[in-house]
Amino acid sequence: MELNIGTTTDEESNDFLRCLWAEMAKEFGKCGWNYAPNKKLIKNRIFFGFMDIGVETDIAVSITYKERGTIKNIFFELPDKLDAIPKSMEFYHRLKAVVKNAKLNNGHYTSFQFSPVIFSYKALATYEGKYFKTDIVDNGPTRLRFEIKGYDRNQVGGKAVKKLKQVMSFLSIETNAPYMWEEHTEEHGRMLETEIFQIDNNFIDGVPIVDNYIVLSKEGKVFLDKILNPDERDDENLDLFLKACHHFYTAKRYDSVVFDNYSDDLLVVDVKEKYPNDSLDRELSISLSRGESNTEIATTLYLSALEVLTLINYKDENCSSCGQPKFQISKRVRSLVSHYLNDHVAQMLNEYYDKRSKYLHTGIKLTTDEPTTSLIPLLDKDDKSGCKIPIQVSLLNLREYVSYCLRKYYKENLLGKVK
Repeated sequence: MELNIGTTTDEESNDFLRCLWAEMAKEFGKCGWNYAPNKKLIKNRIFFGFMDIGVETDIAVSITYKERGTIKNIFFELPDKLDAIPKSMEFYHRLKAVVKNAKLNNGHYTSFQFSPVIFSYKALATYEGKYFKTDIVDNGPTRLRFEIKGYDRNQVGGKAVKKLKQVMSFLSIETNAPYMWEEHTEEHGRMLETEIFQIDNNFIDGVPIVDNYIVLSKEGKVFLDKILNPDERDDENLDLFLKACHHFYTAKRYDSVVFDNYSDDLLVVDVKEKYPNDSLDRELSISLSRGESNTEIATTLYLSALEVLTLINYKDENCSSCGQPKFQISKRVRSLVSHYLNDHVAQMLNEYYDKRSKYLHTGIKLTTDEPTTSLIPLLDKDDKSGCKIPIQVSLLNLREYVSYCLRKYYKENLLGKVK
């Protein structure tokens, strides 16, 4: 069974496929997959696998294309030797009708509401943007309300988790705090009387806390609207920035579980007492046992966040004589930090970057191999100081410098028209 589709871009093709699978589930009551993608030996044909729609047999599904990422025709076949589906089979006409409906309904989305709860040291203050709202649940954590548009809940569920991770990654660089989330039942939440914003937009150290709430900058509220806009088109620069934020967010989680300077106690205890949550306690307790590994992983990810940030609008150029990149990664990072902070910090982070490279490529540790109960001076011929340094990188300073650069970058480059 071969039906013409005729999409011309990968974005158009994938949107049609999302609509088609939703229409399949609507018509047949299910649309499961033995997903086994491969390129068939037939030229310009891709095999998806076998679709289970609850009829007497699974259906082999494949497409042909003129250009990669497009769909010329779609094929539904019987799995044995990929035979054509006879018109006499009842579901033949239903399949044909589903494809027709997918063409008609392509681009007609349904809105789905989500309201997960976000945990951190303290509750995030309440805000109401065009596309999101926060409120305080049970005098504790903060609930985030937003909507996702899509063809069915299965698809938008995945999109919602992706958006939520982007939000938490952004909140992490915006406030220097770690965040976790979980699904939550609908309970009454309360809004603060007025929205509270950061007093100092140039803060570097600490967490912005006002009236015992973690607070955003005014630009941060606008940027959350940008992230959660259900009609926002794919933006490569925004996506790269949020990937850099995710490196920071992950590093911050590793960094916080051992000891955090913004809390009088271990985060695992601090969060446990304020927001009892079994899964949260378990994850932090496991992380707590990793010890110095947390420092090395966090250092690597903080520096990687800056590296990803420098990829925005970057076009790789090689020297015509030697073939090497004209502007290497470490130089791009140094230039970025120098722009937002100063040359001294840029040089310091450049040295950190070199140490990170040695850690990744030669195994040299970022924490000492010879721990002692109290500090004692030792020599190290490979260190520029001539001495063995117990901690190669100041994790606290690194964290704060990186989040500062990320905050400055989005305010300067990514708010655009929404500002």
